[in-house]
Amino acid sequence: MCHLREVALGPEGIEYVRRRLRKGTGLCSSVLNMSYSGGVTFAPLPEGTSLKRAKEFNKGGLMSRSNTAEWFAEHIQTIYKNTIGGTLIFQDVWSSSEFRTVKISNEKKFINNTNAYYFLERNEINERSINRLIGGVSKYLFIAFFSPFRIHKKEFSTDNIVSDDVINMLAYYIKEVFVGAYDQDGLVVWKK
Repeated sequence: MCHLREVALGPEGIEYVRRRLRKGTGLCSSVLNMSYSGGVTFAPLPEGTSLKRAKEFNKGGLMSRSNTAEWFAEHIQTIYKNTIGGTLIFQDVWSSSEFRTVKISNEKKFINNTNAYYFLERNEINERSINRLIGGVSKYLFIAFFSPFRIHKKEFSTDNIVSDDVINMLAYYIKEVFVGAYDQDGLVVWKK
């Protein structure tokens, strides 16, 4: 059981997530245009972390990446308990359409235009799979999304390409956005 508590970040957290999303295209841009209004932000942080320190998003040393992965897996499992379906999507913001060698099966990858994505379904969510993807996608700009819209293999071409319509559907229904923070050891979460 992970021992991090969710610290509300207010407008500073909302702006931090917005700045991170602006660094990407594809799903990042679609979320900004279609879904990113209102909502709240928080960071899962060790007990006793001050609000001032919680808002120092670029400064590391607060927690380990494994604690973050453990919290993230538990959090997503809780979301799945309260939804019928959904998809956890990781956008490799600085990758091209050529996939990196992240250890995940080919059918769990897709591309749209020049953007590369990985996804996990309900039965694949655990600390190990989360840690592998956190470490496997761009290490300097981690961005993930949870959408109750479930991706189906039938939406992929034979080359794992999805249409703009699929990206827009995901963006429209996005419920949470997760961005790397605290020297990429932690997360800031935006929740609709």
